[in-house]
Amino acid sequence: PLIDRMKGGHRLVVLGSIIARALLCYLLIGEIEGADTFFFLLALCLLVGQKGYQVARSALVPTVVRSDDELVEANSKLSLISGVSGFLGVVPSGILLKTPHLGPRWSIGLAMVTYVVAAVLALRIPKATVAEFSQNTDSVFLACQALTTGAHPLACTATRRGMREPIQPSSCNSRSAL
Repeated sequence: PLIDRMKGGHRLVVLGSIIARALLCYLLIGEIEGADTFFFLLALCLLVGQKGYQVARSALVPTVVRSDDELVEANSKLSLISGVSGFLGVVPSGILLKTPHLGPRWSIGLAMVTYVVAAVLALRIPKATVAEFSQNTDSVFLACQALTTGAHPLACTATRRGMREPIQPSSCNSRSAL
């Protein structure tokens, strides 16, 4: 929720995950020969950074499109680009891996350069706020209390998550649900 409420929060997560993965690739280059436990820990962190990037990217897409049709189109294009780039990214990496006197360090170095370029391009993503801070949390909580104590459901509407909607008893378990 904090990331949603920060201006540019998802953009920050995207940038942070890209920069972290570039740094992890840099560290991996030095650890590739030993392939000890630290190497595998770095590789795991790289995978975790990738998943964080995917989640932030998916949350960021609705903020940069104007309609539901554009959202569907943007998600389709992102899926296609991700699949194609993942497939095509193997080719130069494989060439570097199999070239004598280059090897896996150069392959990971290519990934690092790719992440740096992606970070520079990610700076162009506009800052956006997904959700606003609730100004009326206490009134929502009081409405929930009224609803759970038997007040009429039509009387129990309040602002929650930026929209005016009826409050259901199932959502009134605690303040944290608000």
